Amino acid sequence: MTIRKFCKTLAVVLTGVLMMAFLGGCGSSDKFAGTWIGTGQYKAAGPGNTCFYTIKIDKNGKGYNIQETLSQWEADKDIRIAFHTDRNDEKMYKNIDYNWKNQQSQPMVATIKDNSLLFTPAGTTTNSAMMTYIEKDGTLQYNTGDATITLHKAKDDKEVQEAMEKYKNEQKDTLDKEAEKKADTHSFH
Repeated sequence: MTIRKFCKTLAVVLTGVLMMAFLGGCGSSDKFAGTWIGTGQYKAAGPGNTCFYTIKIDKNGKGYNIQETLSQWEADKDIRIAFHTDRNDEKMYKNIDYNWKNQQSQPMVATIKDNSLLFTPAGTTTNSAMMTYIEKDGTLQYNTGDATITLHKAKDDKEVQEAMEKYKNEQKDTLDKEAEKKADTHSFH
C-alpha cells in the first residue's frame, strides 16, 4: 500500500469516526432540557391558590433559559363583593364566572450546581429559586419559595394540552362545588 493510499484511507476512517461522534451527540438528551408540567400551590393564584405549571427549559451554552407559564381559573369579580351586592340571591356565588388565565413570565437564565438549576424568578432581584432533578423517578422538584412543586417531563405538546385540560376540568368542578357549598351556608370568608 502506498503512502498516498494509506493517507486517503486514514482520512476516510477519521472522517467516519468524527461523523459518528457528532451524530451520536445530536441524539443525546439533557436531563433538564424540555417541557416540564405539574400542579401546585402558588400564593398569587386564583381561587384555591393552585395553578398548572408549564416550564420550558432550553440549554444555552453552559447555562439554561427558563420560560414559566402559570395557568389558573380567576373569578371575573370578587366573590365577597358580589355576594354583598344582593343578599336576596342565595345562589349568587354559583353564578360567578371564572376565566382561564395563562400568565407567562419573562425569560430567566439558570446556572447548574449539584444537580440543580439556580435562577432568579422574573420580577424579583434578590430571591433565588431552585429546580432539582430527582434521578430515581426523573422528576424535577421546583422550590418556588411558597411551595415545592413536582414536575414531570412532557413527551410532547399533546401531553401538555391533555394534562392542562384535565386539571382545568377538575379545578372547575372543585370551584363549582365550593361555590355551591359557600352559597348554601352564606360563608364567604
